[in-house]
Amino acid sequence: MLYDWYNFLKTLTFKKIVNYLILKISYFLSVLSHKPVVFGYPAVATVEPTNLCNLRCIECPAGTGSMTRSKGNLDISLFRSFIDDLSPCLSYLMLYFQGEPLLHPQLTELIQYASHKKVYTSVSTNGHHLNRENVMRIIESGLNRIIISLDGTDQESYQQYRSGGDFKKVLHGIVNLVQIKKEIKSRIPIIIYNSS
Repeated sequence: MLYDWYNFLKTLTFKKIVNYLILKISYFLSVLSHKPVVFGYPAVATVEPTNLCNLRCIECPAGTGSMTRSKGNLDISLFRSFIDDLSPCLSYLMLYFQGEPLLHPQLTELIQYASHKKVYTSVSTNGHHLNRENVMRIIESGLNRIIISLDGTDQESYQQYRSGGDFKKVLHGIVNLVQIKKEIKSRIPIIIYNSS
């Protein structure tokens, strides 16, 4: 985890540190005045690359089909514009929300663009798309952190939440990720396991 912190600290610039201080002052002024006081720019952001998903998880609007928004993928030019505007102050970018980010056909381009602008990037995935080709592209994109949801210890317990999921496929994807990182001697992305 120390290396993860080091990766994050490498993205900091003087302007980003000043922005953090301005945000803290803004927060304390809001607490003291009991009114919202907003100074500075976002230091952390969440962007949803896609709201499509390959699973039918019981508590997720994308999986249950209860999502009222139209389905689709984030336009890469809109993403670039967003990053161009915020990257001078943006330190941390989470590229996930309701959908499975690895279903976005240009996900690694999104990651590369943010990484090039010195923004720490994180993706959370259900782990079903971690074949060797995808893993190699993810590593080469400069992704800092990948969170893999592994909700169970076998297929029976796993499918209680991850409806339509394949426990062994996720394990195989994790093995791919670990092996390829070792093969090409990459320390990123940091791998985090998550269970609901």
